[in-house]
Amino acid sequence: TSTWREKLDIATANTTWQAQTGHTPVIDGNYHDGLFGMYGAAPGKLPPPPNVPGNVVARYASMVEVRASNVTVNGLTVQNSGGEGIGVTGLVHGVKIRNCLVDFTYTAGITLSDLSANSAKRTGVELTGNIISRSTWCYYDPLRFWSDWSGNGDVDYVGEVVAQTMKISCTTGAIVRDNVGAYSAGEGFDLGKGNVDLLFEDNIAFGDRHYHVYLMYSRDTTVRRNVVFWPKNQPKPNEGASNPP
Repeated sequence: TSTWREKLDIATANTTWQAQTGHTPVIDGNYHDGLFGMYGAAPGKLPPPPNVPGNVVARYASMVEVRASNVTVNGLTVQNSGGEGIGVTGLVHGVKIRNCLVDFTYTAGITLSDLSANSAKRTGVELTGNIISRSTWCYYDPLRFWSDWSGNGDVDYVGEVVAQTMKISCTTGAIVRDNVGAYSAGEGFDLGKGNVDLLFEDNIAFGDRHYHVYLMYSRDTTVRRNVVFWPKNQPKPNEGASNPP
């Protein structure tokens, strides 16, 4: 049992990544809820990740990145990311993310990146039994510019943040089941873009500032037996939700 303050880059196919029996390793990005009002940020606001000494990843990078096929990530705890929690990039197949806990991320909690418009689809994707809390807390960074932090970039729509609890894109036959998403400062479960025959069932979403479940540019999607409640009711910084649901 230990805390690892480094990015886990998974580039080897046909591998399973999980804790040894009896151990609970934590992958920690060193960007946390104790940073409100620190490093030049106003009270109740977060500083940009580059301003934080020891921050591990950039906002578009993931603490755990999967870029190989037939990879299973099971039962890991990923927290305090200055970017995303767990990310799947590239045209990879057979990726399974199961029973992971992702808490406090600057952008998305778990994400499958977009692919080019004419690309083939990812197959064999399963996202099951995960708990994702406090994602997209870049909402509390007034300098949350998507091109840079210089003040000259493109800023989000006022009051809105374009990231998610979980983003699923460019899949065929993906299964998203038994996940819990809570307190996203952006969207909840984003089921677009470019999915075909996606099954989204038995998930729970609550406390998100934006849509709990968002479906766009996908077809033949099944959505059933999900529970969504308590919209736009996030705890204030450092008030409640200090532990995952």
